[in-house]
Amino acid sequence: MGSLSPTLEALEARVPCRRKSFMAIMATSSWPERQLMKSVNIAELKDRLSLYLSRVKAGEEIVIRDRDRPIARLVPLRKGDDDDGQLAVLVAKGLIRLGEGPLDDEFWSLPAPRVSAATLQRVISEERHED
Repeated sequence: MGSLSPTLEALEARVPCRRKSFMAIMATSSWPERQLMKSVNIAELKDRLSLYLSRVKAGEEIVIRDRDRPIARLVPLRKGDDDDGQLAVLVAKGLIRLGEGPLDDEFWSLPAPRVSAATLQRVISEERHED
C-alpha cells in the first residue's frame, strides 16, 4: 500500500472486507487522476439495473464482474457517441429505412421529386411541432 496516497489507504482501512469486493481502485500515474470506481457482480446488476443505469447517466463508471472477475465496464456515452442509436430508433419506429450500400452514379441524374413549396412548408412545420 505504500504507493497509494494516505487518503486512499485510510479509505481502504475503513471499508469492511465484504464491501471491498464492490470497489475497484483505478490507479493511474498521478494522484489527481486516481478515482474509485463502483464494481458489481452480474446478479446484483440484474437485480438493481435501474439504479446502476441512473448512476451511469450521472457520469459514474461501473465495472461489471462475473464471479468477482472483471469482464466489462459500463460507461456513460459522450455527446455524439450515439448517432447509430438514434438511427436505430428511427428505423424501429418505421420512420426511415437504412440504405443497402453506396449510391450508383446514375442516382444523381434522376429527376428530383416534384413537391410543391406549400407541401414542403407544411411537412416541415408539422415535424417541428411533433415534440
